[in-house]
Amino acid sequence: NQTWKIYVEGIDQQSFELKIYNRWGEVVWETHDTKGEWDGTYGGKAILPGVYNWVAMYKLRDTDGRKALNGFVQVLR
Repeated sequence: NQTWKIYVEGIDQQSFELKIYNRWGEVVWETHDTKGEWDGTYGGKAILPGVYNWVAMYKLRDTDGRKALNGFVQVLR
């Protein structure tokens, strides 16, 4: 795949936040758009191959409950 994104349903679109971190904990990409896609770049340049941590935080549409999801994305070149 040339880009990466997550799919979430039933959330308050205004509360969505997705961040991708490198191994030193620096944010290399973030979006507040549920349709945002990461192309594997940081500062306009291709990042090094490796594993990057992602964290998505949002509020459920039907309740005021906050949720957080996290995982890893592996970049291959």
